[in-house]
Amino acid sequence: MEILSVKEVKYISFRLARELMSFNEPIPDFSTRFPNLLESCLATPFQSFGSRTLYPSLLSKASNFFYLMIKNHSSQNGNK
Repeated sequence: MEILSVKEVKYISFRLARELMSFNEPIPDFSTRFPNLLESCLATPFQSFGSRTLYPSLLSKASNFFYLMIKNHSSQNGNK
């Protein structure tokens, strides 16, 4: 299983924002995000301890990633 890159997350987030935002709020530039928070959110689900993966399934990795994205607020618009 491969780790998503920041470039891939940027692409996905802008596509979703364009498709799903129903109000006229501008989409902030991706460079305004808080440094290293997104990178941390992407790396955490792939952590291991004692040669055991902490989040072994795709579902556990995805749920941990989304939890951290919501908790850490890696973008300045409050993750909208």
